[in-house]
Amino acid sequence: MPYIKPLLFAFILLVTTNVFAQMTELPGVIRLHRRHHIFKLVSIPDCPKMYNLPAGSTTTVTHEKKITNGKTEIKVESIIPPSSGAVTISISSDKEYKIPIPAENNERATLYLDEKDKTKLYINYFIMSQIRLLPGTTLREYTQTYNCKDSTTAPTYADMKTLTDTVFYAYRKVMPDTRETTQAWFKHSDGIEVLNSSGAVAYYLVNRYNNAKYILELDNRYYVPYTSSSFHLSALVIPIKVRFGFTRNGMKVKDDVSAAVNVGLYGGIKTSRYHITNRAGTYINNVSSSWRLGPFINLSAVTVDSVTSTVGKIPMKKEDKQTIAALSTGVGFMYEVKGAQIGAFAGWDFGMGSDASNWNYHKRFWLGLGLGYKISDLFAPKE
Repeated sequence: MPYIKPLLFAFILLVTTNVFAQMTELPGVIRLHRRHHIFKLVSIPDCPKMYNLPAGSTTTVTHEKKITNGKTEIKVESIIPPSSGAVTISISSDKEYKIPIPAENNERATLYLDEKDKTKLYINYFIMSQIRLLPGTTLREYTQTYNCKDSTTAPTYADMKTLTDTVFYAYRKVMPDTRETTQAWFKHSDGIEVLNSSGAVAYYLVNRYNNAKYILELDNRYYVPYTSSSFHLSALVIPIKVRFGFTRNGMKVKDDVSAAVNVGLYGGIKTSRYHITNRAGTYINNVSSSWRLGPFINLSAVTVDSVTSTVGKIPMKKEDKQTIAALSTGVGFMYEVKGAQIGAFAGWDFGMGSDASNWNYHKRFWLGLGLGYKISDLFAPKE
């Protein structure tokens, strides 16, 4: 039963690949420009909404207010019109505003989608560099407060305080009376006034990106590209290998081209080009192309006979034949589209067992054509 061990090894290898062939995506970086439509989402709590009830017999209004995942839900059980004259009632709930915040050129960010609601494309800006404030610095913090009626904002100031320890803020430094103080992002961000010895504002520290939700809106059928990197494992089949000829001890070994099933495991860093497209209000994330470079290891069965053992330790007779396992390792470069992979591989063969030294191509270099498929794509939900 010489094939039992190689087949068992191949089966375990494929099962292992099926379990671990998952990607851990690293953030894909996008650079935002003024042409992008960016909005800051502001939730204003307890905004009254008026309900006008026409004349009728009796009025019974029952409503329930609860917080679910940070959102206020209002449940109205029943509304029966009054018997005499119209009635207006008010129910308070959270109100969300979209505030246009034009992008500055080359702002770096990542994008993400809520799997339960793909109608919004969220932006996660890179955190600002930290600014150090020393003990003895006098400052005054402020937050933007919004009006339920027209979303206008006015800063609410905390009491002045003097630092007793060194403090670091990942905020943006803005000098007074500069163009930055007229921008929408400055007017709609919380911040800190750092005061000089006379009590005037020396400069602002603006919480430009933190503690806020931003979205990017695309017109229908428009897309935004971005690049992402990931570490990836996949099953690998190398159906074609080219082993090069050589001369040893006056004996010439010819080139060998083999077509066989070489089952293996392939891993590496993959760089992908994605497109996020607005399809009638729903954002779809698709990969357009990807490249991957990394090491591999695979197992194959090779036949050692009188032709392939001419420079071996003990060349085999014409009527003799032996099948051995060969372990291959090396580096591969692959192109992938929709889970299917094709690429070029370079590696070395190592025969296994006591007859390995008889094989002409033991420890020899080869080139090959690789085919693969990302197993995790078989079970991934389709858009």
